[in-house]
Amino acid sequence: MAFMKKILGIDADSKKIALVCLRENGDRDSHMSLISDKKADNVQRLVDLISLFEKWVEIIKPDKVYIEESIFIQNYLTSRSISEVIGNIKLVLAKAKIDFKMVPVTTWKKNAVGKGNASKEEVKQFIVKKYPDFGEESQDICDATAIALFGVKEESKDKLMDNTNG
Repeated sequence: MAFMKKILGIDADSKKIALVCLRENGDRDSHMSLISDKKADNVQRLVDLISLFEKWVEIIKPDKVYIEESIFIQNYLTSRSISEVIGNIKLVLAKAKIDFKMVPVTTWKKNAVGKGNASKEEVKQFIVKKYPDFGEESQDICDATAIALFGVKEESKDKLMDNTNG
């Protein structure tokens, strides 16, 4: 059997990181929600989340990672906390020499559902149609799945370009 890349999709916020790993053909590899202690202060939550993420990356060993870009929320502290989580995710990946790409929300939604302003329900319906046993999964896991599917599509474009250029 030929080697298949692992593509990881990430949907992160200040208290959790949703991770979905797909094979380059779209088959599911694994998924996980990393959740911090809501009672912990922001610094401890960040340390806990990133420690869990670092361990998960070591186990899964993704080839390429697609991360949802941080959106601006009207609450400054929440926006800052999300940006800190994403920044540390990028640091872990850079240290592990794993290529990553940031993806705007509207871009992955357009890829998944066909419109950039798709509702949460539309995204979940799309994911459950493709992966029926994801019906009980959280919205964050569904979003991370759609982000990973965007990555699968991007990787297939890159592979096609490599084949035509070489």
